[in-house]
Amino acid sequence: MSEPTAADTPLLRLQGVTKTFSGLTALDDVSFDVQRGQITGVIGPNGAGKTTLFNVIAGTFPPTSGEVLLRGERVTGLPAHRIARAGIARTYQLMKPFGTMSVRDNVMIAALQRHDSMDAARTRASEIVEQVGLGTWIDDTAGELSTAGRKRLELARALALDPDLLLLDEVLAGLVPAERAPVIELLTDIRATGVTMLFVEHVMAAVMRLSDEIVVLHHGEVLASGTPDEVANDPVVIEAYLGEEQAIAEG
Repeated sequence: MSEPTAADTPLLRLQGVTKTFSGLTALDDVSFDVQRGQITGVIGPNGAGKTTLFNVIAGTFPPTSGEVLLRGERVTGLPAHRIARAGIARTYQLMKPFGTMSVRDNVMIAALQRHDSMDAARTRASEIVEQVGLGTWIDDTAGELSTAGRKRLELARALALDPDLLLLDEVLAGLVPAERAPVIELLTDIRATGVTMLFVEHVMAAVMRLSDEIVVLHHGEVLASGTPDEVANDPVVIEAYLGEEQAIAEG
């Protein structure tokens, strides 16, 4: 039997991850893999544990039990800055840019985590600002951006860490349908550069379009996982969560 290669190892593996807060269980024995180069969607009702899941993966706080593995190596309980350096970056649903600083400088702060020189960080920041479609506003202060602009800035700051795995927390929330389509196209382009994504989203049409795999959380447990078609047609998932969202996704 041949030995497994690096290519065979999932980029991210969760094994029995549980997180409790003062006796309340937010995550209960969560296990799934995220394969390299894929987009994995995480869905579930409010309170299902989605944000807690991201916080555990990103090192905001450690799991109560279980393991988080990146490229087959244990990163469980490492502080957030070490996990970021290992290759995991995230966006936040509540965006908090440095409002009085320029768009480029906001991204440059993140880029300095990967580049020793100010010139290199500035150059990389400029490239990413253009990549996410904010080139017109590169010298404007972040506080002047619209909600859609701030969403793109949040994505740019995460990309400046040159991640292997990007955690996206409701990157489409607060956007009108006309603003969502360009972001969906942007995420597709980012995936084409080799960045793997794990994203939490309530816009089901986007989840179904973008995802290679979907994980459904319910009361902190993995209710189901599989391809978009498998999840959308799972009676248990439909009963517990999808309902009208499924009709929207199919519309």
